[in-house]
Amino acid sequence: MSFTIETDYDSLSSPLLLDGDKDIELRTIYEISKLLGSSMDLSKTLSGVLNLLSINLDTWRGMICLEEYPGELRLISATGIPPDKLRRNHFMVGEGVTGRIFKSGIPSVVPDASKEPLFLNRFGSLDDTDGKPIAFIGVPIKAARTTLGVLAIERVMVNRSTHSFDRDVRLLTMIANLIGQTVRLYRNIAAKHSQLVEEKQLLKKALQTKYSLDNVIGASKAMQEVFAEVHQSAPSRATVLLRGESGTGKEVIARSIHFLSPRKDGPFIKLNCAAWERAVGLDFVFSIPERLETAQAKAIEKPVFLRSTDKTINERKDRR
Repeated sequence: MSFTIETDYDSLSSPLLLDGDKDIELRTIYEISKLLGSSMDLSKTLSGVLNLLSINLDTWRGMICLEEYPGELRLISATGIPPDKLRRNHFMVGEGVTGRIFKSGIPSVVPDASKEPLFLNRFGSLDDTDGKPIAFIGVPIKAARTTLGVLAIERVMVNRSTHSFDRDVRLLTMIANLIGQTVRLYRNIAAKHSQLVEEKQLLKKALQTKYSLDNVIGASKAMQEVFAEVHQSAPSRATVLLRGESGTGKEVIARSIHFLSPRKDGPFIKLNCAAWERAVGLDFVFSIPERLETAQAKAIEKPVFLRSTDKTINERKDRR
């Protein structure tokens, strides 16, 4: 028979009045808070949380499920469960004890899983304990009053009469709140990263279209020869010199060469050499050994040539 526990979340910020295990549990919360902020690898971090629970609190098994798709909870991390029993690694919302915890948003305790019809035994817990009773304790993972998943542990009950399930639920609820904040932060960062990658790809396609030769107007024989030379030189690693009066489209042709070349994924860097002193300009472009003790030279972080090719002049010469 299972039962749910109505939790007063406002009281969770007050000090816990625990028995001799108080120091262990407080240290566990402290170590978990540090672990959750140590990496952006969510699966690895959550595995570390479950390992800490197993070591410090002597839990037999643990699992963390998150709602990856609407209406479906997927097992993200687990400890103590054999790999061959992790194939059915998802629950529907409302399915079994885990699904009901997520749907209701209320912690649940099953003192003896073998007597609970809702306990699905999906990972073979009742088959691996040699008849000893198994207790299942699960709490919702929440962030900003939104339920994101379920944190659950299983204990092999040796002396059920003296064990405090209230303490387990209180401790797991605090840990679940920490996990919820981490999951929400991770998802926000992942969403922004995906948005930036998508915008970068759209911008790159727009630039390739804008500076492709299809958008360069020129029907004369001379321009057709220019186009042919662009197609011939772009795939190569040869240096191209473009000469012409101001406003004749040298930069447009240069960008076209860049976007038709194997270096199209790298930066296209333009430099107005006329605006630089000769010595400082050379240092800015090529990073010559004799660096000048000027404010401009000191401000140079990485020369343009290295930024665009990731190779020095000598390395370029060695490849020829």
